[in-house]
Amino acid sequence: MYKTARVRQELAYIMKTTDSKYQGWIVFGVFLLAFAVAWIAGAIWGIAATQFGRSLGLNDAVISTLSLLGIAVIRGVIWIPITRMVLKRRLWEMAFQFRHGWWQDLLVGIGISSLAISVIFLVAIKAGWSVIEGWIWQSQPSDVLLGKLWVSLLINALVAIVEEIAFRAYLLTGLKETWGKSIGLAVMAVTFSFMHAPALEGYPPFTIAYALLMMAAFGVMFGWVYLRTGFLWLPTGIHFA
Repeated sequence: MYKTARVRQELAYIMKTTDSKYQGWIVFGVFLLAFAVAWIAGAIWGIAATQFGRSLGLNDAVISTLSLLGIAVIRGVIWIPITRMVLKRRLWEMAFQFRHGWWQDLLVGIGISSLAISVIFLVAIKAGWSVIEGWIWQSQPSDVLLGKLWVSLLINALVAIVEEIAFRAYLLTGLKETWGKSIGLAVMAVTFSFMHAPALEGYPPFTIAYALLMMAAFGVMFGWVYLRTGFLWLPTGIHFA
């Protein structure tokens, strides 16, 4: 009787482990499919919004805003039902829940990145790696400059939000619960890196390899922060800045 119960327990453990491994591949496969659908749908909206804005004679900043907001909504909203169906969770409860101190996490993230970028910039200037030949506000009208500044901030904010939702809230959470924290973090970081590879087209091989390595390192950092805090406010702040 004891041996029979023991065998049943071992079989149950094996089945659970096998299901967990398969579930990880389901999480990863759905991610790739959803990412592709979101990218295609966003691209279609971007092209349509740009053509529509130009037909109305809108300026570049307004056209970019219309295009970017639509792309972000499409690419962000698609993860809501996906997360619910695959992970059996509500996306916003694990991503951007307005708990106590959420805005502090966001500001701390922005502050960390801003400080790091400022230090790197000053070191580059001091070492002669970068040279300032002029300032953009000296050569462009204020309305054009403000429009470019707004679009730049909007791009950074929307990219940070959408990528944190897709890679950290959905992919990392799903892989962590099926393959474990270390493997989940590694697979997510490599995926995060290679998804940015198309932007490196035309660069020398060494530059591409270096950029992919750095992108994977950023993926690990964002993922580690998300796992530590349980929400996306802090990594999104770092990612944005």
